[in-house]
Amino acid sequence: MKKMNNKGFSLVELIIVIAIMAVLMGVLAPQLLKYVEDSRAQTDLSAMSEIENATKIALSIEDIYNSVSDGTTVTIANGAQVASSDSLLQAELLRTCPDAIKLTSKTWGSTGGTITINFDAAAGTFKLTNSWTTATP
Repeated sequence: MKKMNNKGFSLVELIIVIAIMAVLMGVLAPQLLKYVEDSRAQTDLSAMSEIENATKIALSIEDIYNSVSDGTTVTIANGAQVASSDSLLQAELLRTCPDAIKLTSKTWGSTGGTITINFDAAAGTFKLTNSWTTATP
């Protein structure tokens, strides 16, 4: 009698491979999700830092610098355009960043960020402080 030469996988071998893959996914999936969220948080921080830099550039314009007072704020909120408590500064920021801000992380998507402008009248300088440098995501 001729013996058949089976070249496929047995059911047991396939079940073992599927079980190994399930264990690997169970271990790796939470880490992958953590890395994705960390990446989203870094993207949001980068976007907010770009707006902070745009604010510094806008303050280099003399008319805007003269119109801004101590404690002026710039608000960054998810799904909204950049807003400022000073109308000239806001107009300039909207020229630089006309679109609504999209914050995708769980941390910054719900809270957004705030930039506060503080002046040192004696030195004739300003300093920007933001809400995300000291915050922990």
